[in-house]
Amino acid sequence: MLITSGDNLVTLINVFETKPEQQQALIDQWTRFTEVVKHEPGYLGTALHKSTDGTRVINYAHWRSQADFDAFLRRHGAD
Repeated sequence: MLITSGDNLVTLINVFETKPEQQQALIDQWTRFTEVVKHEPGYLGTALHKSTDGTRVINYAHWRSQADFDAFLRRHGAD
């Protein structure tokens, strides 16, 4: 995913705490989730980052606009 700027872009940054032995499973699960989300209108991309100590995974995602992200949440029952 290209990090970019724009007037209406929405950037989400999620920090997940995990145990080192569970870090890869979390990454795998989030990757499967993004395979579904990538077809949503307005979704631009995701970058996952993992800490070297295995205790965190950071998701950095871009949406074209707040309206696109809000519509995604409504469609999936996350008002």
